[in-house]
Amino acid sequence: MKYKEDGKTETFELDFEENADEILTKNQFIGFHEAGPNVTKGLEEWTKEYNKISNQQTGGDVSSSLNMAMDKLPIMQDKKKKIDMHVKLATQLLTEIKSRQIDKL
Repeated sequence: MKYKEDGKTETFELDFEENADEILTKNQFIGFHEAGPNVTKGLEEWTKEYNKISNQQTGGDVSSSLNMAMDKLPIMQDKKKKIDMHVKLATQLLTEIKSRQIDKL
């Protein structure tokens, strides 16, 4: 997908895997006005989980906490990648909606 930001064209790839993308599965058949807040909610949930893992590093058995964090790291990275992809797409859609004044119809 291509879009312009500050006069520059940026190309990015969207990698939607059927049934592997929780955000897409949950929002694919609802309106943009409902899906946008759901993407934000997904980001907030990811942040809470990330903070929970980070806070576990400060107390208790450090090696156990570190092992758990290392196990969750690939999962957290994958979730963050998908959330970022949806945020980027939603931002571009919103920009197009506003530029075409579709929101005023």
